[in-house]
Amino acid sequence: MTAHPLFRLVLPGPVLCLAVPTNGSLVAAGDREGNLTVAGPDGALRWQKQLGEGIHGLAVSRDGSRLVVGSKDCSLRMFRGDGELEWEQALGKSVWSLAMDPSSSYIAAGTGDSVALFTDGGIMVWEYETSRAMVGVGVARSATRVVACGDEQLFCLGKEGRLQWQQRRDDSLWDAAISADGERVLLGGWDRSVHCLDGTGGDRWNYLTGGYVRSVTVLEDGGALAGSHDGQLYRLSAGGELQDSCRPGGEITAVAAAEGLALVAVGTGSEAVAYALDTPATATPPQPTAEPNMEPMFGFGMFGTPAPDTSGLEPATPASGVATATSGTGEGGEFREFAHDVVRGDVRNYLRLGNVAWEEGRLARALEHYQRATEVEPAEPRAWHNLAVCRYYLTLKSNPDDVEGAVTQAFEPLRAANRSDTQYEPALRTLEYFAQLLELDSD
Repeated sequence: MTAHPLFRLVLPGPVLCLAVPTNGSLVAAGDREGNLTVAGPDGALRWQKQLGEGIHGLAVSRDGSRLVVGSKDCSLRMFRGDGELEWEQALGKSVWSLAMDPSSSYIAAGTGDSVALFTDGGIMVWEYETSRAMVGVGVARSATRVVACGDEQLFCLGKEGRLQWQQRRDDSLWDAAISADGERVLLGGWDRSVHCLDGTGGDRWNYLTGGYVRSVTVLEDGGALAGSHDGQLYRLSAGGELQDSCRPGGEITAVAAAEGLALVAVGTGSEAVAYALDTPATATPPQPTAEPNMEPMFGFGMFGTPAPDTSGLEPATPASGVATATSGTGEGGEFREFAHDVVRGDVRNYLRLGNVAWEEGRLARALEHYQRATEVEPAEPRAWHNLAVCRYYLTLKSNPDDVEGAVTQAFEPLRAANRSDTQYEPALRTLEYFAQLLELDSD
């Protein structure tokens, strides 16, 4: 990939979504502060609007003449390319994702509890209730297929809004995209992988990245672009092989591309970074693998993000009364095998058990152990801090854009971790991270 970006567009807030038309005539970005920013292919600002709430859905017509925007203010808006409002539709519910079909005739919207299809004039064609926020959505040409995801659920609907198939995946999904012909579905989520399915939901391939996958885009050749929490943008072939990668900055939250990849926009922090990727590398870099001692899993703890405090505990061995990854027998086996040690009331056993579950990516199980640790020894700051970290990530698993809700879930345990006379440094660092996320005074 191009070693140096074409440009970096600095936005008023953290990037949540991006859109680039097929012809590459502009870059549009929506941020957490509710700003819609539109720039030219050279990065020059064209116009910007403040819509009052976080913009989670953004799509653009093939020629860049129209942009549709959805946000937490429960409205769907269509703007012309020059920034004039064409129409506005009040939905009565938040919009969490948007996609426009390749013919620019239909708009698919993921809301707080449904998938809905609209005409390009803002008229609802159908709505399918899902009982969960649809954080990723994709639509094939003429809306013959619409895919949407939320939590571990993946839905595929036909043009009339009837369910064609549904899957429960192994872990939470954060994005879904579909090819123009509806025969190739891409998924990204908590399991660090890019998954490719066929039009009936059958698995084609998957590619493991170094962090959870927040954004996926289907390319015309059947390949994929994917942005990961490990800070890398991945370009994959139609068969799932790595063609190229680059690192524009920190965690990647959004990816959008023009036809032929002459203009690719990547969201990281409060920047939209643009590349020209029309010439793939001649040599294929090796697929990245996690470092053996990487702590914790899934890229947690990278770029200063919160992670459990594992200090002050000897290595997890059966001799010390803690399970290893292979010592249990199925879910919760680590607890059953060492129950006789845990009953003695040693808080360190629960901390170790929580750490094992965390390293295996079983956050709900880790939370149970850390919760028990707070009950066994309420004065142990590591227990409260690690409980707060688990609450934070579990909330994000359900809705990756609900940062405020995730921080709220973590705040009280963090206060408990830091209530002693001596301030607890891990909790202070986590609080500082949360303050930066919400753009608050760290004091």
